[in-house]
Amino acid sequence: MATTERIVTPELASSSMAPKMLRYLALVALPIGALIVFTLVGFGQVAPTTDRYNLFGQIALNGDLNWYRDFVGGRVPEIQDQELFYHNIGGSVAAARQADIVILGPSFSTYAFDRDALYKFGAKHGLKMYNMSFLGIRGGEFSLRIAERWKIRPKLWIINIDDQFIHFFSRTLDETSGPQIKSVPATQHGRLRGFINVVGQNLRWRAKEWLYGAETGGLFRNINNGDVLLDTNPRYLAIDNKEVEFDLGRECHASQETMDIARDYVRRIGGQVIFTLVPHSQACQQQARELANALDVELIVPPFTVFTTVDGGGHLDKKGAVKFSSYFFSSLLQSKAFDKIKYRSVAIDANQLVR
Repeated sequence: MATTERIVTPELASSSMAPKMLRYLALVALPIGALIVFTLVGFGQVAPTTDRYNLFGQIALNGDLNWYRDFVGGRVPEIQDQELFYHNIGGSVAAARQADIVILGPSFSTYAFDRDALYKFGAKHGLKMYNMSFLGIRGGEFSLRIAERWKIRPKLWIINIDDQFIHFFSRTLDETSGPQIKSVPATQHGRLRGFINVVGQNLRWRAKEWLYGAETGGLFRNINNGDVLLDTNPRYLAIDNKEVEFDLGRECHASQETMDIARDYVRRIGGQVIFTLVPHSQACQQQARELANALDVELIVPPFTVFTTVDGGGHLDKKGAVKFSSYFFSSLLQSKAFDKIKYRSVAIDANQLVR
């Protein structure tokens, strides 16, 4: 039987080498591309003040780089601060590390602590305040991991021990802002992927603005103090909002598991701790008092009487936040935990604080 000799021509050699060359180039190009993206995002998020406009950086509020676009609603809401805090992108973690008092909790805490009240209290007592509450995350495990990972150690923690659906003292990392409950995406990948996600999100939001010729709106968050600018929601400032209807007869005992998690949480987070419970239609004071008593932690809860709400019973509006904050901070001054923290005796003028 005759054999056929294969003649390798230059054309055949080059065609057989092409796939290998492409794979080689891909192996070289991908890390370089990732490094470029990392550098661009890192520059845009970590040092935004050196460049007033950076395509890959944060979307500032009317040119004010102290604020970044954090949340855009829709069928599937997009939230940026989860990546920023968990992977320490930008200046938010650094600002939280400098704070004397840090607030933890779900979005109820975001709405309940009035921005002006925080400024005035911090200025009067020479304290740096930071609201590290998170939209869409009810459990406290996410905050604990951030505090431990990046060594956030304020003198005093204020913790809203809410129990709606998911107790703050739980081990879950669930996000509940979208149509389905899922684990917080930022906890599922490394820091480089976090940088890439942030730049992709910023580019996507900018593209929408270019396509539709208008800003996509959303909520902005302050890098320096964690405040979320809620004033963009007309209902937040409305004077005709409904009052919260409280279910004061509901029983909700704190389980032994919750107490064990809470005890471990307080031990690991360090510093002085004060518990609170922000009023809303499903907030239950019983479990909060049981937890505070079991852990010997002071609890500040206002009387659940008249509080107005932005969404029919869930989150407080501006008027409700002012009322809650007034009660909370006047009570905080009388607490043992506040007496124990050392603070500067010289008050700071409120106008000198960066908003």
